Amino acid sequence: LAGTGKLVIFMGIENAKFRAPVTPGCLLDLHVEFTQKRSRVYKFKGVASVEGKTTCEVEFTAMMVDGL
Repeated sequence: LAGTGKLVIFMGIENAKFRAPVTPGCLLDLHVEFTQKRSRVYKFKGVASVEGKTTCEVEFTAMMVDGL
């Protein structure tokens, strides 16, 4: 995360659903929502879309650690 001295390490991906292809040149909008925290482990839900059409939905887990 810029300016925090922290690194985000992706730990897992769950329930990934790919709804439509995304091609080079498309503007990909990403919307990510924080859902849960346990110690340094965070869970998120995310949706990717192009021109308002959902292209991907996913839940993922990440850990925040001090920068190396």
